[in-house]
Amino acid sequence: MRLSGKVAIISGAASGMGAATARMFAREGAKVVIADVLEHEGRQVADAIGASARFEPLDVTKEECWAAVVAATTRPSSMCWSTMPVSRAARNRIFTAPKPGTGSWR
Repeated sequence: MRLSGKVAIISGAASGMGAATARMFAREGAKVVIADVLEHEGRQVADAIGASARFEPLDVTKEECWAAVVAATTRPSSMCWSTMPVSRAARNRIFTAPKPGTGSWR
C-alpha cells in the first residue's frame, strides 16, 4: 500500500478520471476527499469507496472553496493532518501542498 497514511484531496472526483484516481488512491491505502461541484455524484463515489473516502463540495474557480476543503480536511477531527492535493488539471501529478496562502501560485 504505497499511499498508506496519506490523505488526497482530488478535485473533479465525482466522475471520470477524478473518480478513477480516487478509487486507485483508496486501493493504495490513502484516505480520499472527493471534491467536486457535483454533490450527488460525489457522494455516490465516496459511498462506493467506503470508509476511506468522504465528499466535500468544491468549485475549483473559487479560492474560498479551496480554503474550506483544506480546512475541513486538516482540522484535528478530520481524517488526518497531512494532505496531498491532486487536481485533474495538474494531469494527475502528485504534489505536496504549499504553505497556506495563495501568494506562491498567483
